[in-house]
Amino acid sequence: MSLTFHLTFPLDCENLSRLLPLLSKDPCVSNQQIAEVTGIGIGKDRSKGKVQPTIDYAIYSGLVTPQVENGIRKLEITETGRVLMERDLWLKKPASLWVLHFFLSREGSEAEAWAFFIQEFLPRYGEFGRSTLETELQQRFGGRATVKSINPGVLLNSYLNGNALERIRIIRSKSKSVFLRTNPYIPNAFTVAYILAEIWETKHPERLMVNPIVLSEPGHLARTMGLDELQLQSWLDTLSALGIIGQMKEAPPYQVRRQWDNRLDLLRRSYDEV
Repeated sequence: MSLTFHLTFPLDCENLSRLLPLLSKDPCVSNQQIAEVTGIGIGKDRSKGKVQPTIDYAIYSGLVTPQVENGIRKLEITETGRVLMERDLWLKKPASLWVLHFFLSREGSEAEAWAFFIQEFLPRYGEFGRSTLETELQQRFGGRATVKSINPGVLLNSYLNGNALERIRIIRSKSKSVFLRTNPYIPNAFTVAYILAEIWETKHPERLMVNPIVLSEPGHLARTMGLDELQLQSWLDTLSALGIIGQMKEAPPYQVRRQWDNRLDLLRRSYDEV
């Protein structure tokens, strides 16, 4: 079940960075072999150690695609995963963390609690207690899993832990059980452009233009990156000045026009810009 795939283990970028080079050499490697080569704990029961949750994090973070060929599991590095390996193997840079965040929290993500937290919960709460999050998780998913098994602490620590997504500053702790939504740290316009391109090419693959209102809907750019209306417009103006998008403001209905060629080129540029 994708609500409990983590088995109480939080996102660990160091473990992901150990996993990717091994999969690049041998995508058919077993969990036991992964544990032996990387040092990621597996325990006596290979289904209960850290290896499988690490694999699942890699899949749900957009780094790996699972396949089965002739009854053998195959874990292929995605195009996005290869860019991250080339530019930031240890997954420390904010651009890499935004990629992991986007795939974990995107609309339709198999990491369902992450998608709910970013796309539905956080936009409604500038400040919240852990108990409020637990109540809403119960209301949303209680028919399928207990809040204890979903483990809100794992979800929260994904954004508070220095070895996870802390650097992009989606939330911060106010006290032990109270948290604040914060202004996110976005390193440069190309990070925004890449995420916009990923969302656009999934949601509007045949469209050259969309109404800018769409960009604030659940699953789109503003909610994914934690942007308010003014911040969104500011980034759109920057992307327009760079020629990545166009903005048609002469007469309503206003439109945003895509002008990029390759989303992965935008991702590569996000590492080149300071």
